[in-house]
Amino acid sequence: MLDDNKLEFYVSRISTKADIRKAVQELFQVEALKVNTRITKEGKLAIVRLTPDHSAEDLSNRLGIL
Repeated sequence: MLDDNKLEFYVSRISTKADIRKAVQELFQVEALKVNTRITKEGKLAIVRLTPDHSAEDLSNRLGIL
């Protein structure tokens, strides 16, 4: 997903795409270009694509994921 500048998060099932976009932008100080969601057995999965001027890899490193 990092190659596509995307991050995946499990979110509350009642969260809307607008809620997710706003939360990502406020919490991580990045711009979200697009938000997709899908329901899985584990819960609601949000796939957030960042704008080209923000790097998903850099954000992952800041969060300690990579």
